[in-house]
Amino acid sequence: MTEKKIHSTFKIRKRPWYAWLLWFLWLLWIIFWAEVSIGSWKETEPRAFTIAIAIFAVSFLGGVLIWLKGTLKSRKLKS
Repeated sequence: MTEKKIHSTFKIRKRPWYAWLLWFLWLLWIIFWAEVSIGSWKETEPRAFTIAIAIFAVSFLGGVLIWLKGTLKSRKLKS
């Protein structure tokens, strides 16, 4: 009996320094608006909560869509 060995390869994408900076700033932006929306909700300010949650949702979904677009684009180039 022979054992089948499975080999895994991890590919590390090198990104420029400004890509990491933009990612970090986006993360801070998301955390800020999440905190603002939670604070507005706790203080029962419905208009401020609605605006903050809308900005949070659009920023979060926009960032995820941009990330998916870049991921799919890089996979298309390789295949």
